[in-house]
Amino acid sequence: MPHKIIQLLLSWYDENKRTLPWRKTYPNINPYFTWLSEIMLQQTTVPTVIPYFHRFIKKWPTVLDLSKASQDDILHAWQGLGYYNRAIKLHQCATIITQQYNSVFPASYEELIKLPGIGPYTAAAILAIAFNKPIGVIDGNVERLVSRLYALEIPQKKLKKEISEILKNFPLKNRPGDIAQSMMDFASSICISSKPKCLICPLQKYCKAYKLDLVDKIPKKEEKKRPTRYAQFLLVQRTDSGKVLLYKRPLKGLLPGLMSFISTEWKPNTWPNPQIFYQKFINNYDNIVWLNDHVYHTFTHFHLDARIGIYKIDKPLIKHFPFPSMQWISPSKLSKHALPTLMKKIVATSNMKNW
Repeated sequence: MPHKIIQLLLSWYDENKRTLPWRKTYPNINPYFTWLSEIMLQQTTVPTVIPYFHRFIKKWPTVLDLSKASQDDILHAWQGLGYYNRAIKLHQCATIITQQYNSVFPASYEELIKLPGIGPYTAAAILAIAFNKPIGVIDGNVERLVSRLYALEIPQKKLKKEISEILKNFPLKNRPGDIAQSMMDFASSICISSKPKCLICPLQKYCKAYKLDLVDKIPKKEEKKRPTRYAQFLLVQRTDSGKVLLYKRPLKGLLPGLMSFISTEWKPNTWPNPQIFYQKFINNYDNIVWLNDHVYHTFTHFHLDARIGIYKIDKPLIKHFPFPSMQWISPSKLSKHALPTLMKKIVATSNMKNW
């Protein structure tokens, strides 16, 4: 059965594969492009990634060029892709490859897995696609496809290990990169998560989930409940220049290395007391104007409900300010800085550019 499945997948792929800017035929594959696209595609859809990929390779056509870029430039170019820790590790990885591997990507799993931002899936994808190595590549699409083919009714935590064992019996030596990409493309267009196209599926006769009428129940879904956190953001503006206060967030934690307006803690289940927080470093807490509109934003593990306060001052700073890397920035020049989507929502909600 594995041989026939691979044969059918490759046949389908040769006729239906997606045209993607990083996708070439081995051996005409640039490992830098493969790596860059795979990092961008983590937790992000292909249509979203394509314009970012084009901009990155135009600005930084080689891994050496990327290693020479500043972290701020990379974060700025990454705006909108989310999961910003990927951008920081992208720069770290490019630096290591340039300095320790003479700008040549290593072609072994053991070396790749040690690099920042490269996990088991990304290492396997680079090896199969860029270096034609016979290795099983398992992402969410492959999990869905194989779990349905074999009717695997097991929790997702155990699914990857089970699929890894199954793929060891697949004939991966011939066109391993195409096999990996055929499985991904097939699962994203035919064996889709909701309402899969079983009636036109060339693998239908080999699919145990289809035979057992379990397609809609596989893979087994685990409900994830996101709690809500609450925070108050303060937009501090100077009356003399109109500039607003931002600071660079730490390189660890949420929104690493990005510019942010100051805020209280992001407290679970209840609102923090902004007066206790802000009166430590502003003179006239009662002069804060709180807007009626809230900003709502969803992160991987929680929702954020944010209020916005506007505070205008006639001096650069009052009292001791508890945030590092402060900058006064004109509202008209905010687009030149690495602002995450949450901060852009705050700008839009506060109507800052019309102040």
